[in-house]
Amino acid sequence: MAMSCCHSLARSKTGALIGNHVDRNMFVASGARFEGEGAATVITDGNGNKLEIVRHFDFDHHRMTQSVIVKLSDGKYVAFVKGSGESISKICIPDSLPSDFQASLSESAAAGIYQISVASKYMDAASVATITRDELENDCSFVGVLNFLNAIREETPDVIRQLSGGNVESIVVTGDHTLTGIRIAREAGILSSDKPTIIGKVAEGSVDNIIWTDESGALADMPTMDRLEEDEVELALSGAAWVALRMIDPKLAKNMAPFVRVFGRCTPHDKVSVVDTFVELGFVTLMCGDGGNDCGALKAAHVGVALSDAEASIVAPFTSLDRTISSVVEVLREGRCA
Repeated sequence: MAMSCCHSLARSKTGALIGNHVDRNMFVASGARFEGEGAATVITDGNGNKLEIVRHFDFDHHRMTQSVIVKLSDGKYVAFVKGSGESISKICIPDSLPSDFQASLSESAAAGIYQISVASKYMDAASVATITRDELENDCSFVGVLNFLNAIREETPDVIRQLSGGNVESIVVTGDHTLTGIRIAREAGILSSDKPTIIGKVAEGSVDNIIWTDESGALADMPTMDRLEEDEVELALSGAAWVALRMIDPKLAKNMAPFVRVFGRCTPHDKVSVVDTFVELGFVTLMCGDGGNDCGALKAAHVGVALSDAEASIVAPFTSLDRTISSVVEVLREGRCA
């Protein structure tokens, strides 16, 4: 049911699904179908249940959640919330979470799987029209996880090689789990396969206590500038750790920034902060991205390349028609030629 109705999809007059590509894949996999054109109001799920969407909250990049309230055929109301594992775990009744939930999230992320968690709760009819989003996304029961294969595009490693040959350093700045970012960066050739990667993340319930670990989760020492400059280790930071580092020691954050290969679990604001830092350090900075959460960073960079025809294309000076990062090479060649 959640896969059928917890999304922002619409259907065109020709029957094509319009909206986020992850949501489209999820909806098709569920076996559901729209009843009518345009934005979803009534959906029949894969089991033949009629679901009427009565309230809808779009995906919020800061909450990392999206939610809907649905009226079932028996007249009952149920809310579905989907989002990142970390966000969903915070809104769930603790007893409803599996004991190995966090371990499963880390394992899936390290395997390059893009994972969405789902929660739900039944509601009183009287509260449906007036309930706030904060009230809705609270005291939910964990339902399960959706796994998407986060496959790297075939052309990506060659593009990264070309950029490196042109003296362009590449990094990953993503809203995905830091371990997923590391996996993709390694496959793309951004991260070395023969050096250890040290990860900085913020302790749960804290805003400024940075914990340093290796990829297995074992505690590690904070990498010194000497080790980073001597190229002994690779560095990855969560968005929260980056914010904390800037708050604790702004000078150290700026010194470390050029050595960070992966910034994971970044909010739109975190992405802007990363781009702004590289600009302040004197790097000519290009950002490419394909979603609404990239808009601020696309504007903040010297050069923004949108890999999308949606929100990102409105703010970026360049838009890739084939939606691949090969366009970055073309833009740089044209720029250097000019």
